[in-house]
Amino acid sequence: MSWIRRKSFTATTHRRCQMPRRRHVIEPGETYWQVSPTPEVDVALSTYMVLDVCSRCTPPPVVPVPSGCGWCGIPERGHGRQWRAEPGWHAWAAPPQEQILARMRERRAMKTGGAS
Repeated sequence: MSWIRRKSFTATTHRRCQMPRRRHVIEPGETYWQVSPTPEVDVALSTYMVLDVCSRCTPPPVVPVPSGCGWCGIPERGHGRQWRAEPGWHAWAAPPQEQILARMRERRAMKTGGAS
């Protein structure tokens, strides 16, 4: 399952990390994130399921490969047929030039810490 980071907090008391299969204690002063499933997994689930996850378990943000599928961002090699809510079952589709440029800028911003 893919996760989206929603907001970060600093724990003031001991909390329980809620990442599935990796439950442990979040210590006071440690940063934790509220995460939820990506809308592609299940739109209804992503609106109400929010977990408190420690920074050790928080997945890094994922930026699609610039030349990845226009619908889902998965590279052409190994794409096969994928399911997404909007297009349904789909084969790899070439992304438009604007989408490639946006992905390249997003990737650069992540590498430089937000400066572009």
